[in-house]
Amino acid sequence: MTFDVPKPVRWLVAALFHNLGLKAFALGLTVLLFVVTRDEVTRHFEVPLRIIEDPMRVPLTPLPETVKVAVRGPWTRVNRLQPYDLGSATLDLRNAEPGPLNIDRASIVMPPGVVLSGLSYDEVDLRFDPIVRAVVPIEAQIVGAVDPDHRLVATEVEPDTWTIEGGSSAAQTVSRLLTEAVHVGGVRTSLEREVAIVPPEANVRLVAEAGGTPTVRVTVHVEPWNDRRTMKVPLPFSAEAVEGVLIPPAYDIVVSGPRPAFRQLDALALDAVFEARVVGTPSTSDPGTRAVEIRFDWHAQVPSEIRERLSFKPQQVLLRVPSLL
Repeated sequence: MTFDVPKPVRWLVAALFHNLGLKAFALGLTVLLFVVTRDEVTRHFEVPLRIIEDPMRVPLTPLPETVKVAVRGPWTRVNRLQPYDLGSATLDLRNAEPGPLNIDRASIVMPPGVVLSGLSYDEVDLRFDPIVRAVVPIEAQIVGAVDPDHRLVATEVEPDTWTIEGGSSAAQTVSRLLTEAVHVGGVRTSLEREVAIVPPEANVRLVAEAGGTPTVRVTVHVEPWNDRRTMKVPLPFSAEAVEGVLIPPAYDIVVSGPRPAFRQLDALALDAVFEARVVGTPSTSDPGTRAVEIRFDWHAQVPSEIRERLSFKPQQVLLRVPSLL
């Protein structure tokens, strides 16, 4: 069974499919020309702001970190752009004048095929402070406490001053510099450390040789605590002879020296740490008395190490005693 296709339909089918390849090529070319010749478009990007410092002055007002740029160009070119393609904007503070911030549009390099159509950023009223230099003292930062039997006598810093550089307003607020921490917890002897100087605030810097780190030498002087102790030393007379007469049974000896040496002495647990002996009997004009020279010395069981660190007074005395002694 056959159908008779109407003539208008046959004509339409022939028009659509006759020379189909040529017609498809023409359609593709038309689309390409439309894309290529499409009207220009604008896109907005945010790019970093690069600051060129002025060696003679510092800005007092904060500067924006980024700026917004508008880029115009063909749709095919603009659509492929990425923020990194635009690089950065540049602000040269060496040429900047006080007043409203003005970023030169020419400092932004546009990629080929596009143009800069707009530039915007936060409003800033530029103010500057001249850069000055000043010499300030350095203070060592001591952390911790020395051994309880010792004391921190003095701290020295060499050199004891350093030169700073920065805006005059900020530099005037720096009255001293601190070193990095020097730890002295539990130390018993003097020590030396080479430590860095803690940098001051952001707008002030330490003047140093190129690539060098500002350091100082800190000397901490530590010495033992000195104690004084009074000890009674029995005199070399019998109790019977002394009884009833004005002769002291013992004599006070004052011992001085570092606290650790006293600890060592106490650790010996001796009944007596001194000995007294008669070394001379000078004559006197009084026939009922005689002069006796008594000399004091360490007990034989006291080690030489302790004797060298402790001193005592008196080391000898002259007593008048009855002749019967």
